[in-house]
Amino acid sequence: MAEVILVAMHHTHNTEYVVPPKRQHSYDGKEIPVVHCLFHETKGLLKCQRNKDCIKTIRKEMGIKKSHVL
Repeated sequence: MAEVILVAMHHTHNTEYVVPPKRQHSYDGKEIPVVHCLFHETKGLLKCQRNKDCIKTIRKEMGIKKSHVL
């Protein structure tokens, strides 16, 4: 289970926005999982596959079952 997850929030209207492929970040000799989410200030998190995958990764890294609300 991850102690820290870096959540990169990309401001866009475009649900097909291309983000960097980086999935891990090193800090103080430790590997930190990275997820890239798409959002807009008026819509919040965009409804797209990328954000579904982000939520799935966060749940997995934090050991949260799908039945629990994030």
